[in-house]
Amino acid sequence: MKIKKLEYRIIIIVLIYNVLNSLLVNYLFSIDFFNPINYYTNEIINGTLVGNLIGLSGSLFIIFKIGKHNLGSIWFSKRKLIIAILLIISIWIISHIFIIAFSYYTTREIIFIQHFNVMAGNIIGQFFGNSLLEEMIFRGILLIQLYLIFIAKYSNKMTIIYSLAASAVIFLLSHIPNRILTYTPDNLVIDTMSLLFGSTLLGIIFLKTKNLPFVIGFHSLVNYPSNIIVTNIPTEPIIFALVIIITLKWDKIIGKETEYLLPIVEPLKV
Repeated sequence: MKIKKLEYRIIIIVLIYNVLNSLLVNYLFSIDFFNPINYYTNEIINGTLVGNLIGLSGSLFIIFKIGKHNLGSIWFSKRKLIIAILLIISIWIISHIFIIAFSYYTTREIIFIQHFNVMAGNIIGQFFGNSLLEEMIFRGILLIQLYLIFIAKYSNKMTIIYSLAASAVIFLLSHIPNRILTYTPDNLVIDTMSLLFGSTLLGIIFLKTKNLPFVIGFHSLVNYPSNIIVTNIPTEPIIFALVIIITLKWDKIIGKETEYLLPIVEPLKV
């Protein structure tokens, strides 16, 4: 498969556009702009979804219309989507079995959350808004394009390392403007480390699996675990553990496509 190399200006325009959109969306949140949408849709459609769809639609126009890119270039296909849906649902079910069992063992009761409509809205906002936008731009587009840039000068191993590092730094920098506006200094430091770690991990999972929908699903569950019961146990570590196990055993679960961390070598070096 031939991966199209985007012009630098397209990549830069997309990144700048998303930073500006993020600042705009955060400002609209601060003035309660999305409250009427929340109210009239019974929280099913929220600001997270609307704001990120604005960012996504503009980004897709720039990348696919102006940049002449295609979905195949970010390894997005019907088969990958089906695999991702089945795996993410399985992860959600297994994590819930664990937290339900733990909650019942420790408290002898299971309390379901109220306002399932709010949960549904948050799920939709993550899967079809925030996580979809960030993963398509920073892993599906940027990480692969950085690989194409670095592979001309470095070995494959070093190219992968440089691509992961550069994409993580750019991911961090793109978040800094609105973080400065909304975070205290202490929180900003912690968030900086989390963004760097999270971006690198997501990049590694993407390189291993070549399945962007799966990475989108993982990102969504980490941002919003979608717990249907009230629990004191954090669900995120369970999700992390399950995703890492699946990623390491990907070839056995899904079928071998490439060697570990080398999914873009053959497709790109045609």
